[in-house]
Amino acid sequence: MRSSRLLASAALVALTLGATVGAATAPAPAATASASASAGPELAHTGVSSNTLPIALGGAAVLAAGAGTLFVLRRRKAGAHG
Repeated sequence: MRSSRLLASAALVALTLGATVGAATAPAPAATASASASAGPELAHTGVSSNTLPIALGGAAVLAAGAGTLFVLRRRKAGAHG
């Protein structure tokens, strides 16, 4: 039962990371006003940087490695008692 909860949690995290990465890679809408038409100072540039995808993939890899390690250790521990 614990392994099914662990797998369900891992799947939920993977789906969440996938949704985050997918949302992060969506193109930003084009600006409609020209820079010369604005009356105030230029706003800060926010949004996606080129580092977002590698960081998300690295985090997902670390998470998967941890989940795999837990799975193997639990199976090994269960086999020793059986």
